[in-house]
Amino acid sequence: MADAVKAIAGRIRRRCGALADLSLEGSDSASWQSLLFDGGRHRIEIRLGGDRVDAAIEALSAEIAAPEFEIPGHLIAEISIIGIDREAGDAVVRLDALTIRA
Repeated sequence: MADAVKAIAGRIRRRCGALADLSLEGSDSASWQSLLFDGGRHRIEIRLGGDRVDAAIEALSAEIAAPEFEIPGHLIAEISIIGIDREAGDAVVRLDALTIRA
C-alpha cells in the first residue's frame, strides 16, 4: 500500500510543489477487496506551507478532480479532500483514497 501513497504524494508534489512547501505528514493504509478487485484504502495527510498555501490548495483540488489523475500500477477509484486544518499559516490537508491494483 505504501507505493500507492508515495505515488499519490509524488503526483501532488509535482503539481503543488512550486506553490507551497509540501511534506507528507502521515498516512495509513488498509487492504481493500471486492469480489473482483484488490486494492487499498488510504488516508493521507499533507502539510502545505508558505505564502501561496491557498493557491496550492486550489491546485491540489483541481489535480485530484482531473479525470487523468493516475498513478503507476493502480487505478484511483476514489480520492477526495476530507478536511483542511489551518495551523500558523500552514494547512494540513487530509485525503481519503481508494486504489485498485491494475
